[in-house]
Amino acid sequence: MLKTAQSPAKLAFSLGTSNRAPLYLGHKLGGYRPGGYRAFLNTAEFKQGLENLEKD
Repeated sequence: MLKTAQSPAKLAFSLGTSNRAPLYLGHKLGGYRPGGYRAFLNTAEFKQGLENLEKD
């Protein structure tokens, strides 16, 4: 189960013990989107970001 509210130290420790590195996709998946986030879910940019996340 993924815990989203972790301190940076706990997150670094859990990533280190799982042999995984953080993957920043804020530019593809997050942030304010003109027209609303629901509309953004149907864009190629979002789909590409989601594919990047899922392949890891």
